[in-house]
Amino acid sequence: MAEVAVEELYKIFPDHVVAVDGVSFHVRDRGFLTLLGPSGCGKSTILRLIAGLEKPSSGKVYVDGRLVNDQHPADRDVAMVFQSYALYPHMNCFDNMAVHLKLRKVPREEIQRRTRETARLLGIENLLHRKPKALSGGQRQRVALGRAIVRQPKAFLLDEPLSNLDAILRERMRGDLKALFSAMGATVIYVTHDQVEAMTMSDTIAVVRAGKIQQIGSPAEIYHNPANVFVAQFVGSPRMNFLRCTIESGRLTFGRHDLPLPRAVVSTVGLPANVLLGIRPEHLTVLREATPGALEAQADLCEPLGAFTILHLRLGENAIAALVTPEDAQMGGRRWVEFHGGKIHLFDPATEERLKY
Repeated sequence: MAEVAVEELYKIFPDHVVAVDGVSFHVRDRGFLTLLGPSGCGKSTILRLIAGLEKPSSGKVYVDGRLVNDQHPADRDVAMVFQSYALYPHMNCFDNMAVHLKLRKVPREEIQRRTRETARLLGIENLLHRKPKALSGGQRQRVALGRAIVRQPKAFLLDEPLSNLDAILRERMRGDLKALFSAMGATVIYVTHDQVEAMTMSDTIAVVRAGKIQQIGSPAEIYHNPANVFVAQFVGSPRMNFLRCTIESGRLTFGRHDLPLPRAVVSTVGLPANVLLGIRPEHLTVLREATPGALEAQADLCEPLGAFTILHLRLGENAIAALVTPEDAQMGGRRWVEFHGGKIHLFDPATEERLKY
C-alpha cells in the first residue's frame, strides 16, 4: 500500500463552476480517510481527480510520493469502486473480477489464484459462475470490490459504494468493509454523504462543503470539536441545537432564559457580545420537576426511535431537541431542561466559526 496526497487541488468546469476549491490533504500508508459532505459538494470530483478520470485545473496529486498528474488512470496503480458497481453484464463474476488482470497479460495461473483467493475473502466463491443480473445488490457490490482487490493496487478509492443497498445490508457491509480493509492493511479514500459510515469506518474524516474542506480530523475530534456551524450540523444525529445568545455579566442570555458561561470561557477576552450557542441533544437532561439551574420548557413532539426518543421542546421562542428514554418521552406539559455546561459550543454568528477558548 502507499500514501496518497493532494496539494492545492482545483477543478473549474467550462461553465465557471468551481467544483474543487484549493483542497489539500494527506492519507498515510494504510490510512482510511473519508470525504464526507452533502450531494454536489465536490467530494466525488476529488476522488475522480485522484483516479485520473478528471484533469485538475491546477494542483498536484501524489501516489506513493510520485506526482501522477500527467499519468493515465491505468498507470496510477489505484483502484476505484463506483456507486453503480459498473460490472460488465455479459461477463460472469469471475471474468468481471479478472478483467484487469487479463488486460495486463497476467499469467493464467496467477489470475486463477488471485481471483479465487479474493472470492474466498469476500465470501462469493459460489457466485463466480453467475452473471450480474442474477445477483443481489450486496453480491454485486462484493464483486465490484473483488475486481478492485485482485489488482492489488496501492490505494482504493470508493465512491458511495453502499448507497444503493437497503438499510440492513448497508449496516452489515459497513462492518464487513472495515474488517476487510483493516485485515488487508489497505490505504483507502472513501466518499459518502452518510455521517454514520464516515464515523464508524474511518480513522480520519474530511468534511467537504462547496468544494472546500471545512475540517479534517479523527471522528471523535470532528464530533466533539466541530470547526464551524456547518460541521456541527452535518455530523451528529439528531442535529446539534443552536440558540442565538448575548453575553451579559458572565451569562448567556436568550429570550427570558439565561445560562452561566462555561468555566473555560469565563476568563477568555475578546469574545463577541452576540454568540451562537450549540449543544447536542444527548447533552441535555429533561426533568419533570423544577430544579436549580434548569430552564422551563414545553414538550411539543415525540419521535420514538426504539431505545431512545427525540423529544422536541420549546424554550420560549426557541425550539430544541433532546434525547430521552422512552419512559420520559410523553409530550405535552411542562418540562425543565438542564444544559451540560462542559458540552456547550460557542460560535461567532458572523463567521460561523467555533470560538477558541
